[in-house]
Amino acid sequence: MEVNLQLDPVEVVEVEVVEDNKMDQDIREKISDQFGEDLMVLDGYDDCIIGVCERFGMDDVVLYDKEKIIQKLMKDMGNEDAMEYFEYNIIGFFVGAKTPAFFERII
Repeated sequence: MEVNLQLDPVEVVEVEVVEDNKMDQDIREKISDQFGEDLMVLDGYDDCIIGVCERFGMDDVVLYDKEKIIQKLMKDMGNEDAMEYFEYNIIGFFVGAKTPAFFERII
């Protein structure tokens, strides 16, 4: 599976994983319809979206489940490599106020 971490506006995202195409379009359309077309999404991780984070005085951002992303990465690499990849290439990929947020369950 190819991992593409380029962040794109919801309106111009192309999905590379064919079997997830319908789900990808559904979640992206729902986000776009409810919150506007300028939210950023991670290509290939639509199944890890858990919602949209609203913040006072700040832009809304797409909210991802960190554990789901790590589990998805672990299909192609070990746990330590997946964590490192996530921290450097996903969380470390800041593109401004619309950069997605990541939820980590603590209880």
